[in-house]
Amino acid sequence: MSLSWVGPEKFLLYHGVSIFHTYKDEFSDIPLEFWYSTSSTAEPGSPYEFDVRDLADYKLLYGTDEMSKHKKAIKNAIDAGLLKSETSVMLNKNA
Repeated sequence: MSLSWVGPEKFLLYHGVSIFHTYKDEFSDIPLEFWYSTSSTAEPGSPYEFDVRDLADYKLLYGTDEMSKHKKAIKNAIDAGLLKSETSVMLNKNA
C-alpha cells in the first residue's frame, strides 16, 4: 500500500475564487473546523490560510448553521476583495 498526498477538498467556488479546506498536517484527512485556504497547494501554517472567525461578517451571522455561516462570511469577504485565489490572506483580525 502506498501513501500519497491528496490535495485538499474544495470548500467553495464563488466568482472564480476557490477556497479549500485546511488540515492539521499532511497526514490528516479531517478538515480543521474554522480554517480555510485560498490555495490548494499551501502547506499548513502558510500565508494562504485564514480563520473564518477573523472575517468581519462572521460575527454578524447569528442563527445560521456553522457551514452556512462560513460560506456566507467567505462570500462576503470575496465580494469585498479580501480573498482571492492563490493569494496570501491579510485580514484585520480586530475587525
